[in-house]
Amino acid sequence: MLRLPFFGARRASRRIATGFGPLSGRPFAEADSPAYTARYERGAYRLEVRRTGYFAWEPLAGGRAFGDAVIEAEVEGDPANGHSAAGLLFRRASDENYYCLLAGSRGTWRFDLVFNNHQMPLVGWTPMPEPSGPTRLLRVVAHGTRFTVTVDGEWVGEIEDETLAEGAVCFAAQNYEERPDALFRLHRIAVDARPVEVEREHLRLSYYFPVQPAARLALAETLFAQGGHGAAAVQLRKALRGREGTPRERFLLAECYARMGANPLALEELDRVLAAEPAHNEARLEQAGVLYLSNRFLEARDRTAALLADPGYASGSAAWNLLGNAEYALGNWRRAADAYLRAVALEPGMPLLLRNAARALELAGDRSEALRRYLEAARLFDREDARDELSFITSRVQALEPANREVRELAARALWREGRHDDARRELEALAAEGSTDAEVHHLLGLLAVEAGDRAGALPLFERAAALEPDAAAYQLRLAETLHLLGRDPGPAMERAREIAPADPWLANLEGLRLLAAGDAASAADRFAAALAAAPREVDIRLNLSEALSRAGRLEEAMAAVEGEDDSRILNQRGTLHTRAGRFDAAVRDYEAAIRADPQNRAYRENCAAACLEIDLVSRAEELLAALAREQPTASVYNLLGNVAGLRGERQRAMIAWAAGLALDPGSPDIRANLAAMHLDRGNWQRARELVDEALTLAPAHAHAARLDARIKAAHESRCDCDGCGRTWWAPRELPPQPGFQARGEPPGDAPAGRCERCGRLYCVACASAHVVDGRLTCADCGGRLKLSDDALRWLFNRSVGRG
Repeated sequence: MLRLPFFGARRASRRIATGFGPLSGRPFAEADSPAYTARYERGAYRLEVRRTGYFAWEPLAGGRAFGDAVIEAEVEGDPANGHSAAGLLFRRASDENYYCLLAGSRGTWRFDLVFNNHQMPLVGWTPMPEPSGPTRLLRVVAHGTRFTVTVDGEWVGEIEDETLAEGAVCFAAQNYEERPDALFRLHRIAVDARPVEVEREHLRLSYYFPVQPAARLALAETLFAQGGHGAAAVQLRKALRGREGTPRERFLLAECYARMGANPLALEELDRVLAAEPAHNEARLEQAGVLYLSNRFLEARDRTAALLADPGYASGSAAWNLLGNAEYALGNWRRAADAYLRAVALEPGMPLLLRNAARALELAGDRSEALRRYLEAARLFDREDARDELSFITSRVQALEPANREVRELAARALWREGRHDDARRELEALAAEGSTDAEVHHLLGLLAVEAGDRAGALPLFERAAALEPDAAAYQLRLAETLHLLGRDPGPAMERAREIAPADPWLANLEGLRLLAAGDAASAADRFAAALAAAPREVDIRLNLSEALSRAGRLEEAMAAVEGEDDSRILNQRGTLHTRAGRFDAAVRDYEAAIRADPQNRAYRENCAAACLEIDLVSRAEELLAALAREQPTASVYNLLGNVAGLRGERQRAMIAWAAGLALDPGSPDIRANLAAMHLDRGNWQRARELVDEALTLAPAHAHAARLDARIKAAHESRCDCDGCGRTWWAPRELPPQPGFQARGEPPGDAPAGRCERCGRLYCVACASAHVVDGRLTCADCGGRLKLSDDALRWLFNRSVGRG
């Protein structure tokens, strides 16, 4: 095999190949991360995925781009792997845009387009040839918009797609949920982008390569299942070229034609199937269905009735529903209703059948039975969130019984799910006023109250919902969560939820939230981990786990909890963790990705702006903040805009922004600290001291204010300590002469009592009060008289008694 260098050439080669031998180049980078590792071993490039549900890849040859190319890779999955797959990415324009070809561990292959981070299966999992050894040889010929795939030298598929023109080639591997890790090896890879070779292989595979009909059938079945009826028909017609084919192939082709609306062609194919296999009951039912769709209602009814009368046919709901449709089309309402009800009896949980029966009953004049069936269907459609169907049923029930409360309740739920919350609120409030005993009515009103910022007002509504359905864990958990957030005891509601559903992940999540609020981050992390194990796809629980781990000081574990996810909330949390670790470059990357995923989210944009300021990306920060201020100014946005102005040296603009922020949030310690820093830098340390004291009063642990406090003390203040209890005072180093005074009344205990005339010791009033002689405070050590003997002590005393 020809081996060409990967690096150092002036012009990139159009052909790259390596078998990873001793003299081969090293076209892939090595990597080591918590999620996966990639390294070389003898005769292979090894990729180990260390997480479930994780997809990893490494680009070839520094990520250089290929368009039309013949790409070949020999891949191997370790026998100890669970459900997993290995293969290629190609035309990878970015992490969010590429084609992917994978061979799975269960004898199937697939081909996907990922565009703007949305996965679009072009060919879902499809059977491939039986392996002859531990490896699989994958080959794809990318020629313009046509991709032809072979596995182990056998044709398995062809795909048309024009989305991506060129991009990098990568070795890729996916570990699914079965095992915690998976190991893959790439034994050789070749990329040939020479136009003549690509054209030759394209023509060979498209027109001259022997393709097994079974391979085309397998591809057609996959395409049909994912809705590609036209593409499936193309494969079947190619497979049937020059041969009669099997009833299975002809029947699938008939189904394709029927789904495409080509009813005459579908009937032709069905005639062929039934000529070869008269007892093919699926074909008989399909034929009746196509006749119905062709408006040949009498024939459709008679064929369906004959099928249902056949003792060899195990009747199902589909046939009875089709008979009902045919009778309905012929205006035989009672017969249609009877057929639909037979279908309902066979499949009682199918709301569409109930709706059909109800409509036929209504037209047949049986209003009470029609109303009963409509309501049964409405309950099922409500569970499925089938809004259009529910809307139709609502109109019919209201026509039959205008005052029916149940259908109004269902309609109000549908309005809420559609996001029409104002309309939903009006109807829900009317229902509650009428005394509705539907727990969901009160639950939704509670959610609307929370949405409006009135959590306290939501509490009685959640209590009502929990009382109406005491065995519904969801209502008990909602009540417990609300009590917790209001600072009240959620214990009884949590106990009730635990009795009903002890393994509910949201119960464990709430337990974690309580522990986190109590400051026990380590125990909270344990509860969140248990909740996530039971509900691994719940993003909110994953975020809570990450936050608890971070607060427990386990930052790397916190980051690992949110690796490999592209949800905007996950990306934002990753940015926050990077910020806490001081990795602001990485924080900005994750915040920017979160913004791309949810461009309207204000928190993501504000977080990104703050991180940008830390690494002097001032223009980007200002762009984000200016947009936020135009949309809706807030104190935090004005605070950051003040920081931007400060970095640009525009002090007056900074002061204006911070003043605007304080007007919106007078209790902001962040803005006070920033203003204090500005005053300190301008030499007005006295005003800075006032602002720092205010900030520390509002937030005693405020880090920025604490640093400013230390700066002021170091540069401008002197320290005085009580020799009795160690109490500390700070006074300005430069003070004007402080006038003498006569203390009257009892001064506060934290005031300085004075310095001893004899030994120079200093005491506070609380310590000196135990040593009063002749009405005067004296030294506990030598008995000398205590005096406020310098300006600092007099200044401190005046401040303590409220004179300063």
